[in-house]
Amino acid sequence: MILRRFEPKDIEPCIQLGHDMHAESDYSSLVFSDLECRIFAEESMKNPGVFLDVADMGNGNIIGMLGAMIDQPFFSAELIATDIFVYVRKPFRGGSAFIRLMRRYLAWSLTSGAKRVYAGTSAAIPGADAVYEKLGLARVGSIYRVED
Repeated sequence: MILRRFEPKDIEPCIQLGHDMHAESDYSSLVFSDLECRIFAEESMKNPGVFLDVADMGNGNIIGMLGAMIDQPFFSAELIATDIFVYVRKPFRGGSAFIRLMRRYLAWSLTSGAKRVYAGTSAAIPGADAVYEKLGLARVGSIYRVED
């Protein structure tokens, strides 16, 4: 498995991976748009404040992806980084893809000047909390939503 920066050729495979991620997530009741994914990918590749990486098994077989951004919070001139999405296909969970993607994101965040780095999940992935903690992240809050 090779971890590398997202490239234009990854748009279609990552849209397919996005469908899988969407189906497992708390956002599954929202309409998934291939077009919005394509626009996000194209714009993000031009933005140095966005991190997009993939876990590639070769021949376009993308088994994982991570997107994140670095920016100033509204109250400070200092930078923070936050993940936008991270996903690894079910058959590859428990392997090294998630940890390796996260380590690359953490390294990018710190070398890009982030004073704080955030990551988390809105899906109930068994064992995810333990892996985040193993990577040195600490729980700092909770996510709530209005019930449908």
